[in-house]
Amino acid sequence: MIHRALDRLESYLDSQQAKASAVRRALESREAWNHRQIDVLERAHSDPGAVLDARTVARTHRVSEEAARRDLLALEDAGLLVRGKVGRRHVWRATPEVENRILSGQH
Repeated sequence: MIHRALDRLESYLDSQQAKASAVRRALESREAWNHRQIDVLERAHSDPGAVLDARTVARTHRVSEEAARRDLLALEDAGLLVRGKVGRRHVWRATPEVENRILSGQH
């Protein structure tokens, strides 16, 4: 019983790793996205509940908040992120169909 559970876990992890690799390849094949945007999309894909904001992206990539905000807005315009508010700050989350949109090239 434990062996079957471990086999299923290994299979699941392999499939998740394959999906993550496919997403990365799809993102890198599109020259429209810069390295910061690719990183944001990979994070959003790997953690669909992640809340992203311009300040965090700016600090992570050592750019201005305005540059980070432009990156996030471009991803929102492409239908990959959705914007909301937490208190007074704008935050972005992955759309439910982010993986499908990336893999199908609908961005």
